[in-house]
Amino acid sequence: MSTPAYFEDFTVGDRMLTPARTVTEADLVLFDALAGGPFAGPASLAHGLYVLAISGGLMFLAGDRGIPRSTIALWGLETVRFSGSPRTGDTLRVEAEVRQTTQVDATRGLIAMSNTTKNQRGEEILTYTSKILAGRRPASAGSRVG
Repeated sequence: MSTPAYFEDFTVGDRMLTPARTVTEADLVLFDALAGGPFAGPASLAHGLYVLAISGGLMFLAGDRGIPRSTIALWGLETVRFSGSPRTGDTLRVEAEVRQTTQVDATRGLIAMSNTTKNQRGEEILTYTSKILAGRRPASAGSRVG
């Protein structure tokens, strides 16, 4: 198992790309059943909150470069913009870039990332800024390897 990433392992300008996920009709039907309201029934367009949830999941799948194992909490989401509607069969990925790192105290730091979810044609579907409260490297952990 690799050494977990800590706050100190993130630098402004760092970029990453998540694995991809294809939107299925079953995904949309199940989400619509959960959400209820006007979206109930067969769906071909994904609800914005579904896309936000998928984007967060893809960041987890990216591992320590997306959401580090030292994460304490999701501090917040800002400037969330739904700019497109993925359809059944669209494949989504998230491109992220570290925009700011802020030391909070001796044990925690805040990592702000701009996130852009795109479909397989490179069209923007969702943009947002995530702020992750991450642990700082304990003295006993040494420096990051790989």
